[in-house]
Amino acid sequence: MKSILIVEDDPDHQELIDASLRGHAKHAFEWVFSSRLSQAAELLCKRKFDLILLDLSLPDSAFNETLGRMLEFARGLPVIVLTSLDDRRTIMGMIHQGAHDCIPKSMLNSIMLERAITYCLDREEIQRENLEKERRLVYESGFRKLVENNRIGIAITSPDGRIFEANHAAMTFLGIDTGGPTEARIQDFLPPEAAAKLDEALRTLESSETEESMLDLDFLSGTGKSFSGELVIQSANWLNHGPSLIFSIHDLTRRKEAEAGLMSALERVEKESQAKSDLISMLSHDIRTPLCSIISVVEYLNLVGLDETSDGYLESIDQLARSVLNLIDNILVDARSDPQSIRLNKDFCRVDKLVESLTDLYRVQADKKSVRILTDVTLDREEHYLDQGKLQQILNNLISNALKFTPENGTICLSAESRDDWLHFVVKDSGIGISLEDQARLFQPFTQANESVQRKYGGTGLGLSICRKLCQRMGGSISLESEPEQGAAFTVSLPCPDPDVKPPEEA
Repeated sequence: MKSILIVEDDPDHQELIDASLRGHAKHAFEWVFSSRLSQAAELLCKRKFDLILLDLSLPDSAFNETLGRMLEFARGLPVIVLTSLDDRRTIMGMIHQGAHDCIPKSMLNSIMLERAITYCLDREEIQRENLEKERRLVYESGFRKLVENNRIGIAITSPDGRIFEANHAAMTFLGIDTGGPTEARIQDFLPPEAAAKLDEALRTLESSETEESMLDLDFLSGTGKSFSGELVIQSANWLNHGPSLIFSIHDLTRRKEAEAGLMSALERVEKESQAKSDLISMLSHDIRTPLCSIISVVEYLNLVGLDETSDGYLESIDQLARSVLNLIDNILVDARSDPQSIRLNKDFCRVDKLVESLTDLYRVQADKKSVRILTDVTLDREEHYLDQGKLQQILNNLISNALKFTPENGTICLSAESRDDWLHFVVKDSGIGISLEDQARLFQPFTQANESVQRKYGGTGLGLSICRKLCQRMGGSISLESEPEQGAAFTVSLPCPDPDVKPPEEA
C-alpha cells in the first residue's frame, strides 16, 4: 500500500480529497493530512511517503514559494500540485518548477485523483526501473571489460563444471579454442589427475555448507606447456544462469620460481653460515698447531741454548711460520669476492730460483714421509715479468696439497716450462687421486673432494679456490687431470710478457 502526504489547509478541500480517495482507492493508498508546510516537513522526517499532494496556498508559505520549498523537503518524492487556478500558464509553470502533475481543484473527483496518483507513481516506478537497468548495463559493461582484461583466469560454470562464460586468461590457461566456451566441462581441459582432484572438490563443495574451495592443480595450456596454478571456486547465482560456480585461476609459476629462489638463497645462506663456522674451527686447528710447535721449539732453544744442532730447529720454525703465513694469505685472498680487486705487484723474477726455493722449503716435510720431490724446469729466458708473490702462493698451495695426499714412498714432480709468452707449471703427485664427480666442485671455497677426505686429512678447503682466483687475476687458468688412486696433476698457465718490453705496473 502506497502512502500519501496531503498538504491542504482548507477543511472543505480536505473533505473533498478524503471522499475522492475513499471512493475508488481506499484499498490502494493510505494518506495523512497536514495543514501547514512546516508540519509537512516534520512528517517527512518521521515517516516514509511515496507521493505528496500539495496545495500552494498555505498559512506559512507564499503561493509562488510553496512548491520550491516542498521540493527541498521531499528529497526526490513525486509532488502533485492542487491549485484553484485553472489556466495553462499556471499549470505549465508548476511542471517547469518540478511538479510531476498539476490538478485544478475545480476538476477534482475520485476518478481524476486516483488516475493522477496512479499515473504518477507508475511513471516513477518505470523511471526507477529504467535507471536501474541503465546502471546495471553500465556496471556489467565495465565489469566485463575489467574481467576480460584481467590476468587472472575467470570462468562461470554450472555446479558440475559446465562452462557458461570465460575470459581470455581462463581460455589461455585451459587451452580453450578462441571461438569461446562450448559448454564443455572445465574438467575436460585439465590433465586427468587434476580433473579428478577438481571433481572431488566439487562434490565436497556441494555436500558441505561452505561457499568456497581452493586447490593447487597442474594445468596444460593451449601451447602444451604445463604450469602450476591455484584454483579458487566460489558458489554464486550468476545472472540468468541460476546456481553457478565462479572459477578463479591463478598462474603460480612466478610465485613458485620466487619461492624456489628464496629457498635456494636460504639454503645458500645456511651453507655459508655453516661453512664460516667450519672455517673458524679449521682455522683454530690449522693455526694453533704450527704456532704451538713454534712455541715449543723456541722454549726448548731458550732452555738449552743455541749450538751446532740448532740449525734443524731453526729450519722447523721457519717452515712452520711460513705455513701460518700462507694460510693467512689464503684467507685474505678468499675475502675478496671479485678476483679483479686483488692487487698485483709485478716485477722481473727468476722462475728457476723460485722452483728451487719451493722444493727446498718442502724437502724436510717430504723426507719425513719418504716422498721424493722432483723438478723439471725448461725456460726460454732467464727472467719473467709477473707477480712472484702470487705465483709462489699458488705453487705453495699445490705442493702442500700434493704432500698431504701423497702416501709414504710416493713422488711429487714440479715442472716449469715457458713458450710463446706463456708460463706453464705442473704439480703432479702419486696420491689418492680425485674422481670426476668430485673434480666438478673442487675449486669451490671450503670444499674438499668429499667428507671422508676432509675428516682424514683436514684443511680449510681454501687452497684450490685461492689458486683459481689468483690465476684469473693474473690472466691465466688452472686445470686438473686425475683418477682415483692414480694421483693428480694440476696445470697452471700464466701469460708472461717479453722481458725486453716492460709494461707499466698494474694497480
